[in-house]
Amino acid sequence: MEESIKDKANRSRRILVAEDDKINQRLFFYLLKDVADELIFADDGAEAFRKYTEGGDFGLVLMDIKMPVMDGYEATRKILDHDPAAKVVALSAYAFEHEQNKAIAEGFIDYITKPVQRERLLDAVEKYLQ
Repeated sequence: MEESIKDKANRSRRILVAEDDKINQRLFFYLLKDVADELIFADDGAEAFRKYTEGGDFGLVLMDIKMPVMDGYEATRKILDHDPAAKVVALSAYAFEHEQNKAIAEGFIDYITKPVQRERLLDAVEKYLQ
């Protein structure tokens, strides 16, 4: 799978997707390829943090909660320590309200449950990339 898409110069529409499942990565690629100027994928939280700090200006981060090496909570804490203005949206199969509340308390700006609904994802992306 391609790691990035580069079509336009507007760097604020760059999205980092931290997702360990390759099928989900492909799904995000197809859902977001027309709304993002560049998509960067990370297979775990540690890679997401590294790509965020080395990659420059990301307009949005979509962060899976449960990943190997470093989970989404820890990766998000590190990203927010590095860049307090970062916009990170949680992605999780857990639909319980207490899980959503925990994610928001940890610094995520939104919470999207899996399986991801196309409209919900695209609405969030448009909202946070403005």
